[in-house]
Amino acid sequence: RSRNFILCFLGGDSYGFVHRTFLEYFCAWEHVWQFQQTQRLSIEELKTEVFGKHWQDESWHEVLRLIAGMIDARFTGEIIEYLINQDGEGEKFSNLFLAAECLAEVRNLSGIATTADKLLELIKGLTKYDFNYDYESSGEEAKLRDIRTKAVAAVAMTWQEHPETLALLKKWAQFDRHGYVRSAAVEKIARGWKDDPDTLTLLKHLAQSDEDGNVRSAVVIEIARGWKDDPDTLPLLQKWAQSDKNWLIGDAVVGEIAHGWKDKPDTLPLLQQWAQFSKNWLVGIAAVGEIARGWKDKPEILPLLKKWAQSDRHGYVRSAAVEKIARGWKNEPDTLPLLQKLAQFDDDKDVRSTAVEEISRGWKDEPDTLPLLQKLAQFDDDGNVRRAAVEAIARYGWKDESDTLPLLQKLAQSDKNWLVRRAAVEVIARVWKDNPDTLPLLQQSAQSDKNEYVRHAAVKTIARDWKDNPDTLPLLQQWAQSDKNEYVRSIAVEAIARYWKDDPNTLPLLQQLTQSNEDGNIPSVAVREIAHGWKDDPNTLPLLQQLAQSDQDGNVRSAAVREIARGWKNDPNTLPLLQQLAQSDQDGNVRSAAVREIARGWKNDPNTLPLLQKSAQFDKNGNVRSAAVRGIARGWKNDPNTLSLLQKSAQFDKNGNVRHAAVGEIVRGWKDNPDTLPLLQKSAQSDEYWDLRYTAVEVIARGWKDEPWMLGFLCDRVLNDPFKRQEDWEDNPRQLALEIIIKQYPNNPQILPLLRDKAENDSDEQLREFASQKLAELL
Repeated sequence: RSRNFILCFLGGDSYGFVHRTFLEYFCAWEHVWQFQQTQRLSIEELKTEVFGKHWQDESWHEVLRLIAGMIDARFTGEIIEYLINQDGEGEKFSNLFLAAECLAEVRNLSGIATTADKLLELIKGLTKYDFNYDYESSGEEAKLRDIRTKAVAAVAMTWQEHPETLALLKKWAQFDRHGYVRSAAVEKIARGWKDDPDTLTLLKHLAQSDEDGNVRSAVVIEIARGWKDDPDTLPLLQKWAQSDKNWLIGDAVVGEIAHGWKDKPDTLPLLQQWAQFSKNWLVGIAAVGEIARGWKDKPEILPLLKKWAQSDRHGYVRSAAVEKIARGWKNEPDTLPLLQKLAQFDDDKDVRSTAVEEISRGWKDEPDTLPLLQKLAQFDDDGNVRRAAVEAIARYGWKDESDTLPLLQKLAQSDKNWLVRRAAVEVIARVWKDNPDTLPLLQQSAQSDKNEYVRHAAVKTIARDWKDNPDTLPLLQQWAQSDKNEYVRSIAVEAIARYWKDDPNTLPLLQQLTQSNEDGNIPSVAVREIAHGWKDDPNTLPLLQQLAQSDQDGNVRSAAVREIARGWKNDPNTLPLLQQLAQSDQDGNVRSAAVREIARGWKNDPNTLPLLQKSAQFDKNGNVRSAAVRGIARGWKNDPNTLSLLQKSAQFDKNGNVRHAAVGEIVRGWKDNPDTLPLLQKSAQSDEYWDLRYTAVEVIARGWKDEPWMLGFLCDRVLNDPFKRQEDWEDNPRQLALEIIIKQYPNNPQILPLLRDKAENDSDEQLREFASQKLAELL
């Protein structure tokens, strides 16, 4: 032990491995020894007792992977088959990803080629994995993102030598509908196939043509790091920093140039130019930061930053310079006076706020700091600056100053800006919780402040931190019923349900609130809290069933439907009730909720698909038909009637949102079907709904971007789309097509004539402005 440094003494009779790698290796070797040498483990036991019990635990994956690499390939093949056959959907398919890692350990795949091919097809399928129900949760979208990007990485790592892998990654990088899949493929191509002659060309193309800023940013970073010595790289980065309007690109380019070309004599002048003159304000901020970080020791940098902090025409540059001076040159005698001046007199509120923050952070012990903050907290003209001063006073340690609490109390009650009042309320509650004046002040704010966000903050804080005060529950009960704002009433209802569940009056109050039909969203909140907090109460399900069927408010019935479906799925009455409501409730939102829940929870019931098909075609409400269309597309993709039903809905449904939903599902699940492109082209050219035409143009441009007819198609849309703006927020398909042409065909001679025509003659003012701006940039 003293020689090999494998073990360390833990105390008593205990020793441990100095690094987890030793633990994992010896654990794997022990299992292999029992399997191969002592034969205390059979292959079946190795599969079921070792892999079967631990494939769901990521902390075991390294051990299992090592085992797979130590035993004969035919046994590893059996283990991979075993993993393939496990149900890993609930574990984000970790069975398949572990199987791919195990396969990567096999030196000779010839004996298990069939198994390897089967696994490859399964992993490829995960790049398009989707839930078989309609969803809106960001958590579910994050889960899909994790699965799909892991699948890309697994293919690139495990099958790097496969002859079709690079072509597959290129396809994903260019045509996958999800930006994060394209980004993952870009990264793997750039790092795993750097020497392929087509790789750099592909990356350059994507850096200019992909519509997702995250993808373009990923491409830019890979080019900058992988092709630093290519003579074209630096000029390209400089061009992209100025021409790409996405903030991610500018930030990425500035960082890469500053780090990768720091020793080049032109780099500092370039960054100085961007800091002062870039049209992209985020490029300017990034340039200031890189100059301050990378050239701090140059004597001219501090004077330059001081100049920018005081006189640059852009407030964002002045703010960035203030922050860098404060943190990089704190001990310079002129720094604090400069910040004090800017905190009081700069005409930009963001510059003043930045100066306030930096003075508080770096000069807390200066005798002038607290008086300055107190002055700004009361008298600055801008509420954001006053709020910054309030938060700084509390955050950086003036809690015990005699003037601090009275000042904050005054601001919490009388400042004219609600942001300042809310900040003061939150700071007082957090820092002076034990002060006897704090709870009365919060109660007053919760009761009488004229702004709902201040009242909400006060109510939330009282409920959380003063649960044991005898006045709190009665006050919350009052606010839950009588506050004039639904947002405030909702937080009071939620607090009562969660903190006072055992109070005998809580459930009756929530039941009463379910009947307050003139009270906005409060009845639905009450339904949700009853369902979650009193699920085991024998009266809860009957109450929800009654509400789902007979409450006058459709929102309450919808909420009850969702809670019944998810909390009482196995009750024999649940599915019949949902089926009844999906077909006969008078409110389209209730029918839509029931349809979604049936599709989500009862896919295997023989009556579900017929019900959804009927709803998709014949329900009189567009939201119901849309929900049914999505449910069918995601749950019954392989049914022979599904695609034809979607095609019919996409072309002939009278509701634009239904047609839009159908087109979206066709693209999601049947992009490679020969009928899909003609349908999209027809939608892009002739659908009466502008949003569907916009989506169709976008999808066609992304999925078929290299087709020779693409430029003609886009030009036709620029010239002939019939969009007429009704609202400022609407998206013009003509402008989208023009933007795509500029991005994908930057050197095409048709661009300038198109821009001139649109700038002078287009009926849409927003498009005329866009075209004029682009003309000015190009000429």
